[in-house]
Amino acid sequence: MNNKQKIIYGAGAMGKRAFEYFTKDSPDAVYCFADTFKGGTQYLGKPLIPFEEFLKIYAEYDVILAVYNVFELYPAFDKAGIYDFMVWDDNIPKRKEINQEYLGKLQKIRESQNMDSKEKIIYGAGYEGKKAFCYFGQENVYAFADKNKFGNDCLGKPVLQPEELVKLQDDYSIVICIREYDVAASYLKKLGVFKFEIWEVFEDIREHFIKNTCCQNFYHPDLAEEFKDMDFIEHPELITKYYSKFIENPRKLVLMLPAEKRSSWGDNRDIAENKLYGLCESLIEYAGRDMEIYEAPAVTHGYVCAEYVIERLFPNIIEPGYVNRENIHKKIKDCLHISAGPFFHYAQSFYSESEIVEKKRKQGRNLTAIPLHSLPYIVFGYDETEFVEIVLKEAKKFDSLTLCAHYNDYNTDTVRMLKANGAKIVSAGFINDPSFVKRLKTIMLLSDAVITNGMGSQTNYALSVDRPVKVIPQKINIRSFTFTPFNSMEEKQLLSLQSVLDTDDYRITKEQLDAYEPSTGFSKIRSREEMGAILDLSKRIIQGCDYRHSEYVNSIRKTYRALQKSDNPNDILQFKLMVEALPTDYDDYLKGLGL
Repeated sequence: MNNKQKIIYGAGAMGKRAFEYFTKDSPDAVYCFADTFKGGTQYLGKPLIPFEEFLKIYAEYDVILAVYNVFELYPAFDKAGIYDFMVWDDNIPKRKEINQEYLGKLQKIRESQNMDSKEKIIYGAGYEGKKAFCYFGQENVYAFADKNKFGNDCLGKPVLQPEELVKLQDDYSIVICIREYDVAASYLKKLGVFKFEIWEVFEDIREHFIKNTCCQNFYHPDLAEEFKDMDFIEHPELITKYYSKFIENPRKLVLMLPAEKRSSWGDNRDIAENKLYGLCESLIEYAGRDMEIYEAPAVTHGYVCAEYVIERLFPNIIEPGYVNRENIHKKIKDCLHISAGPFFHYAQSFYSESEIVEKKRKQGRNLTAIPLHSLPYIVFGYDETEFVEIVLKEAKKFDSLTLCAHYNDYNTDTVRMLKANGAKIVSAGFINDPSFVKRLKTIMLLSDAVITNGMGSQTNYALSVDRPVKVIPQKINIRSFTFTPFNSMEEKQLLSLQSVLDTDDYRITKEQLDAYEPSTGFSKIRSREEMGAILDLSKRIIQGCDYRHSEYVNSIRKTYRALQKSDNPNDILQFKLMVEALPTDYDDYLKGLGL
């Protein structure tokens, strides 16, 4: 930001935190506060002006918007033509930063689109409806419709009864803007409304600008298709070229789809985990199934299982090991927890076997360094110079050194320093790239040993392809952490796992394999027939609840009883796998419910 004084719009708790941030080193940095409802007094020793006075002077200052719901202010700001301001990031208290322009960018995005010539009627006068209103712009919205809020106004527009849409559907573009879109769609069809679209938000637009990074839920088939054939192993510089393309267009986070086409995208059935690293695609390909990724179990692969996987989405997950199972079943009884062993087993290599042999012949014995990498929701900090020094020392025991860089860590000092010291830089690609796991497996197969600086899936993956691992016991600082983990493994357990890999002897021991068995599931590898049955079971349950979260548990229970009575060989295998994935007392639990 420049050196102008600031007007903080919002005289509340968020505005106070913004004020404290700006005045910490410069007491006169803030000129005044502004607020829609509190103008005419003082706040924190500064003048507090009303909106009307704010309109007269805002252009002379940097405007900081410090309110919880920017969408409530959009109509007034849009009408006044105010787009040049900053939104205070108050969602990540540990990272006190100012994010990029919000509404200005939103306005430019909206102006760049070929808007439907028909005015919109937004079905749903709640949070999602207000976001859609901001996106379309007030001049393109005729009204809202909501069966619970009709007769009122929302953002200056009337809220209609849903029944009125029957006569209006030919003249206006009706857009369903609620999370339970399937319930709304069924309701509108019963009323006789068949012409509508679905507002699909893969990620909150405001969050996208705040984080200024690639969000983990970002998934666009065209880009995934484009990235999957990129050879980031031999040409990691392509990461820099395509990284900006991967995150540059927030419009790709918001898709307007006709209702009849929506099923191919997964909509509310979306399971974010199944869009990550190509793991789900590998399982489906291995099993020889033709199915959508949202019909498979949620594929998780780390040491912790995010709560939203089993609470906000379907309680149907597949992991390499079984370390999380007991805690998950304590929290949710009707939860399928499937152990499948190392996911590397199911992924094809990016290179052919002969190509791997030839590349290994040229490079000799290789040490591959894989540092802890950042993610959209977590950033690890460590002493990069110390890491590089240790890696270079260890590399003297090998013929060659490789550094595997995560896509959003390619421009770090670690990469620059190791590259300057002769290391080959490679990458497995992007987080939503279906070939990510194939490249990573290939990178592991090209190595003879792996060195890292913390616990991550890289340790499990390396051991699963018989590559010894050394863990550098570095101090790791978590800079931001914005999702709640399911605390399946205590810190002492993680330290215990790390300690068995803190060795100078690059060989795999029985102690290491035994220690990693619960999290890696070496003994749980599935045959193609078993994996096919697992996927068929998941698809059966998901289709059985008609893709509705509220009916998912009932579908698990009904499927369990139906398979229990069947004498079909495929059903018998599915039931065996289901019994293994549910709590041991599940049958008694159902009897207690009268089922």
